[in-house]
Amino acid sequence: MKSMMQKVIILIIGMLGILLNSCGILSPVDEPQIKQYQLTLNLAPGTPACAPSANAPILQISPVKVFAPYDTRNMYYSESPYQLSSYAFNQWSTMPEFMFNQAILQKLIATCIYSNVVNAEVMSVAKHRLVVQVMDFKQVISAESANMNLTVLAQLIDNKTNAVIKSKTFAEVLPVSPDPQGYVRGANDIVLQFVNDLADWLAKS
Repeated sequence: MKSMMQKVIILIIGMLGILLNSCGILSPVDEPQIKQYQLTLNLAPGTPACAPSANAPILQISPVKVFAPYDTRNMYYSESPYQLSSYAFNQWSTMPEFMFNQAILQKLIATCIYSNVVNAEVMSVAKHRLVVQVMDFKQVISAESANMNLTVLAQLIDNKTNAVIKSKTFAEVLPVSPDPQGYVRGANDIVLQFVNDLADWLAKS
């Protein structure tokens, strides 16, 4: 009797296994791969080499501060006020503060406004210090359009007195397509627009 019950239980388990497999419940689920992106600063091709003035000061760039929640590798978009979402399968390959820092450094070295441009960790006798804070960095999607928004506060500081020489809030907006590809293209274009405006602003000091 006991042997018969065991055979019945084994038969039921086997039938359940076949049923579950036929329904696909035990089949592996293919998760979409996460695509990673990097900010790329495309300076104008053929830009002639420049030579900074012998009297041009040295500029030190402090580590860029990115406000939450943009201080992650997530790529954020908003479809309504006070609502923020991120693309599930698209993200930055490195942290935004590093990418912004590299973009600013690359642009300002190319402008020759200063005799040298260095990161904060490099020991130097820099006359001025640039402090940059990224306050907004997202795609805004509405029924009619989509834009990439970037808001940055920049301060030029005298390293000797620690006094703020001047400051400016850059509010950049560019139209984009309402999808991850639009976000990436818009992010690259808007950061390029920002560093160009930043360089023009610093050149007037």
